[in-house]
Amino acid sequence: FSHLTKWQCNLCDMVNDTPQTYYSSLDGNGYRHDSQNRPELSRGSVDFVGTKDYCVRPVQEPIVVFVVDTSAPAVSSGLTKATLD
Repeated sequence: FSHLTKWQCNLCDMVNDTPQTYYSSLDGNGYRHDSQNRPELSRGSVDFVGTKDYCVRPVQEPIVVFVVDTSAPAVSSGLTKATLD
């Protein structure tokens, strides 16, 4: 995306500049050296949308939302890991 100098938020679609501190060298396989130190690169998530064609019953609005605190203090204190375990 724009020669890796920009990234686009998947929630609001805003295009942002990639901070210089986020760049990392690659290993012999083309993977970032810091990928295991960055949860957003090694512990991602995928959302699948169940369309009308997939569902047996009419599509319903979600009634439960799970929110997990992933702030720096929550991660460093172990709260995030404990919640996900």
